[in-house]
Amino acid sequence: MAGNRAMEPVRFFRVILPSILEQKKLKIPKAFVRRFGYEELSSDATLKTPNGCVWQVRVTKDKGKIWLDDGWHHFVKDHSICVAYFLVFKYAKNSTFDVLIFDLTACEIDYPYHRGQPNKEEQNSIHDDEMQCENSTKKLGFRASCKNQMHHSQGSLHRKRLLNGTAGNFSRPSSAVQDDHQTELDGQALSALLEEMGISISRSCLSLEAEERQRVITAARLFEPRNPSFMVIVRGNERRKAYLFIPIKFVNNYLCEVPKFIKVQASDRREWSIQTRYSHTGALYLSGGWPGFVVDMNLDRGDICIFELIKMDDVIMTVSVFSASKECK
Repeated sequence: MAGNRAMEPVRFFRVILPSILEQKKLKIPKAFVRRFGYEELSSDATLKTPNGCVWQVRVTKDKGKIWLDDGWHHFVKDHSICVAYFLVFKYAKNSTFDVLIFDLTACEIDYPYHRGQPNKEEQNSIHDDEMQCENSTKKLGFRASCKNQMHHSQGSLHRKRLLNGTAGNFSRPSSAVQDDHQTELDGQALSALLEEMGISISRSCLSLEAEERQRVITAARLFEPRNPSFMVIVRGNERRKAYLFIPIKFVNNYLCEVPKFIKVQASDRREWSIQTRYSHTGALYLSGGWPGFVVDMNLDRGDICIFELIKMDDVIMTVSVFSASKECK
């Protein structure tokens, strides 16, 4: 039984975080190392994409941890991979991974067909592009460089299969246990991504469906808050609720002293004074004034609100809304 299990293809995913692009290497999950052992991967790994492209990437090992290192950044640049992209790795054998790349629309990117490995001239061209991009990053900052990559990839490439649909040989897990585990991992990855962007979310967001997770990422990238922020998703009964809980991480990290009332400002300069209270478990929530805010902002089911802390002393926040109908309020 154990032998048959070992022969089954192993899949894992990675949401591309800013730190992955900055460090120019990708860490292999601990579960993979535990299952196959520290010596399973040789000093070089092979990455294959559906368009026939094959890349050799150096494998770095240290204290039980494994990374895809030298060559990984070239792979990223050549495929215009950006923050919040979703990569699925299927381990075949002999240090070889088949890789699917999904963009911000949750669709697999259909790259132009490529025969074999890039030749020396192509490698040099990629290196030149990389140097130009790195110089641009130093001048304009990470986000600007990332947006340029997204514009290039979405303009010159075609999208195809949806992330939550079947994609070639990358079938979805069949058992309920595997499905639940995948949902949990997706939620944790989403939380990690948003944390790197300075946005806190509640625990309930860890169990979002794939479509909602994608909307959350899109909203975060659209507004790109410059200050500590937290995000909430309006549920069906939100209009009837008289309160809103603030994520614990946000409270612990940024709200040392909470006044009885905080101010919330909209982009059209409307302003609300909302009362704060603590539950019997010590959780902070918005109470008096919150129902009026919901009505005034005309919040509907599925709307995503991002609250950005612009003043810590008196606690003043701005609010941006990404509506379910894709219109900004």
